[in-house]
Amino acid sequence: MHVHFIFGAFLFGAVMPRGGAAERLNHEILARLEQLAVLLLPMFFVVSGFDVDLGALRVSSLGTLAAILFVAVFGKLAGAYVTARLLGVPNRESAGLAVLLNTRGLTEIVILSVGLEKGVLDTELYSLMVLMALLTTAMTGPLLSWTHPRSRVAAESAEVGRLDPGGRPAHRIMVVVSDLSRAAELAAEGAARAAGRQDAELVLAHLRPYPAERLEVGLGLSSELAEMAETMSVLKSAAASVADGPLSVQVISRFSADVEGELAGLVAAAAPDEVIGAPGSPPSPAPSLPQP
Repeated sequence: MHVHFIFGAFLFGAVMPRGGAAERLNHEILARLEQLAVLLLPMFFVVSGFDVDLGALRVSSLGTLAAILFVAVFGKLAGAYVTARLLGVPNRESAGLAVLLNTRGLTEIVILSVGLEKGVLDTELYSLMVLMALLTTAMTGPLLSWTHPRSRVAAESAEVGRLDPGGRPAHRIMVVVSDLSRAAELAAEGAARAAGRQDAELVLAHLRPYPAERLEVGLGLSSELAEMAETMSVLKSAAASVADGPLSVQVISRFSADVEGELAGLVAAAAPDEVIGAPGSPPSPAPSLPQP
């Protein structure tokens, strides 16, 4: 089928080393390939668009397009929804999953291009199939807003975060990790303060300073992703070292252009009973939050 460039690229990524001495090689290759992909991907879409001839479509083509859309949309929505329901996924979540799976992407265009090149598809059918890919992708946002309206999502988020015995641990301790080398030490400090409590939660939070303008496509994000993966590994290792018995340990880490400002918001959102910034320091009082 001459789609080896899809599976070949996948296998190339799968066999690349991710640890040891070759890890840096992996990062260097990813950084260079990302720069190349950012340049070639728009060109691929342009070249694929040259083969789409909407002017050659006839009125009868609308019926073909409707049939293609029906099969494509019904197959994905019904197949994903029914399967999710059979596996016990709730109704609304099953609908959301079906909507997301209905989205076509780059692979769809690649396969269609191969079909056109091999003569499996003529120009008319190729154009209709590309339209189907675009329409099913465009309908994802509206359909997802229908299955998961913002008001409902906001209400559920408020319910999850509501300060009641069933929705929040009795005692939440937030440990702000500014130095990763002390993550295990700070986690142990938080665990010591939670000792003896039956319903306690420990939150390890770390914000990595980073200029906002740097996190853009095409600027070589492989090193940043590797950095975040390493950060999460350190934090999770520290969390695992103190996770014992009834103590629940959560890890939060992300890039931030304003560490101090976002940290204040993070603490306010978590509403901890204690905040620990360094081993042995007295816990800071929890921030006062407006009552709903």
